[in-house]
Amino acid sequence: VSSSGAMSTGGKNQITISKRNSTNGHSSGISNHLIGPSTASITGASRFGYALSNGTVGVYEKLNRVWRVKSKHSACAVMAMDFDGDGVAELISGWDNGRVEVRRANTGEVVSRDHLTSAVSGLLMADYRAEGRDQLVACGFEGEVRGYLPIDQAASQDLLRRQTPALTSGGAGGGGGGGGGGGAAGEGSTTAADLVELQQQLADLAQRKQELQYELMSYQSFKIAETSKQPSSTAAMVIPGDTRVDSCIAINRLTSSCDLILSTSNGTLIRGAVIFGEQIFPEESLLILSRVSGSSLLVSLQPLKDVSVVLMMKVLVGHKSYPNFHVFELEIELPKFAMYAHLDHSSLQSPEPKSSVTFQIRERLNRLNVWLEARFNVKVSKYAGINRSGNGANGVGGVGGDSNNGSNNNNNPDTLIQVLVPSNTQEGILECCFLSLRSKMPLIFQIRPLGAILQVTLLCDDIDLSGELLQDLCAFLGVEDLNSRAEFPQQMEAFKDVLAAVDEQSATRMKLGADMADWGNLVKVLMVKAEDKRVMGDMKALKRVYRKLYDLIRDLIVEHEKRHVNHAALLKALKEVNLMIQRCSRLRVGPSKTKMITAARTAVKENNMAALFKIFTEGCGPIVPGVSSVGGGMGLIGAG
Repeated sequence: VSSSGAMSTGGKNQITISKRNSTNGHSSGISNHLIGPSTASITGASRFGYALSNGTVGVYEKLNRVWRVKSKHSACAVMAMDFDGDGVAELISGWDNGRVEVRRANTGEVVSRDHLTSAVSGLLMADYRAEGRDQLVACGFEGEVRGYLPIDQAASQDLLRRQTPALTSGGAGGGGGGGGGGGAAGEGSTTAADLVELQQQLADLAQRKQELQYELMSYQSFKIAETSKQPSSTAAMVIPGDTRVDSCIAINRLTSSCDLILSTSNGTLIRGAVIFGEQIFPEESLLILSRVSGSSLLVSLQPLKDVSVVLMMKVLVGHKSYPNFHVFELEIELPKFAMYAHLDHSSLQSPEPKSSVTFQIRERLNRLNVWLEARFNVKVSKYAGINRSGNGANGVGGVGGDSNNGSNNNNNPDTLIQVLVPSNTQEGILECCFLSLRSKMPLIFQIRPLGAILQVTLLCDDIDLSGELLQDLCAFLGVEDLNSRAEFPQQMEAFKDVLAAVDEQSATRMKLGADMADWGNLVKVLMVKAEDKRVMGDMKALKRVYRKLYDLIRDLIVEHEKRHVNHAALLKALKEVNLMIQRCSRLRVGPSKTKMITAARTAVKENNMAALFKIFTEGCGPIVPGVSSVGGGMGLIGAG
């Protein structure tokens, strides 16, 4: 065992155990998958680390993602270990390019890094040197094995105290009137949490120092270029100090997309942009270079899922003849349901949806407007009781506007967007219509004010979209219990076929099981007969029995294959049943959702299909539209 260079914390922390050439034909083509049980306990039961085949490594705390990083390489192994002695386990990852990284579980900051000569085959924690403490062992595909000694807590604290004497002495003493006693206590009793905080402060200061150094180098290089050119050309290189880059999102029905529009305030040229957005682009980032330089840039966005994403942009702005650019960093939020264009009911070309979800909430109408503004690509505000207005952002397309409508109304800040308007067919109802840019399916909100209660009817033929809208609305309004009346005739008709398939497959399964049981008993009888013939020495009769037994076993194999196909079809049908229960449960919230799931599963077990369809429609109980009391009606907030 010999010592060699450390990952990044000093030579004494790494030991090279052995190295040999590969003789078993291992290849660097590693199968990438989600790493299993070793990622289930980073810092307690509530956190777990993960690695994906696309090169993403990160940490989740329950349902919330703490951090993640993405690389062009693939992770081969991950594990958790307290490597830096701070009492909190770090996430250690091994990659197909031989890199071994140790990252903090709470921030993702790199603590240590090293490179093997081949792809990492595995990571493990073991007391290899029999010293009573574990070491990190990394194994390569070509036989290389390296061990790393973790920093013990005492050494880590001593090192940090030596590196931060000013911070430790300045922040450890008692405050104000504590006198000398507080300062003395602070000098020798710095806790591990204080040391971790001081270390984080050091890391932040180092990062800030590096950014300032890069900025200073940029200014120096620009100063050199400025002195080497004529004053007129220098002035032409610098963009005006009041340059501003504006951004907005506009609906484009011709391309069925959302257009992200970037524009400058004074005619300077946009040469390109780098956009980062999760679940929007295939690689979660996009580089756009303008072929024809202009003061505006348009990027078409077509998200496949309804997710709310904050788009982070770096826009390159400069002059046509100047090779260097000024970088503007912007952020804009893409609404969750941005792929739904707002339009008037009279302009709907598709037939009105036949499916609907109806529920009641004790909420103000203005709160519903705020939700529409936050989740759809629509700006709403109170105007003349029921009319709503929307202003175009920075005069380009307009947020919620239509980028191909052929009019200039969006450039007028006083243009009104009628979001909730009186219905043409039903009196006393306000409605709002949208059109899906993906499926061209209409989506209609109908709201009937009933005093302090709003009765909301959502007309949509997509049960999944209806559930997503209802869940998002209830989460936004803070609704804890909500029942609804759901009518989806097309889905229910299709579900009847699924239930018929379940009954048919179940009957076939029972019949096949009974037949195979009879044939199994016949096999036992033939085996006994064959043994008797063998003992008696009757070889001819023994051959006849064996021939019958062979034919019977061959038939059993065929029947077993039939049973396997039947079992797979039954499982598929049962999954469809469970999926429909989940879809219908998303049309309810809180205890009503739990009761609905329990009642539906009970109806399935009892084979009571009439009760099952009633549960899907009415939820956990009968719904009386228009009831204004808190104790009854359609899922009022606080209803039992």
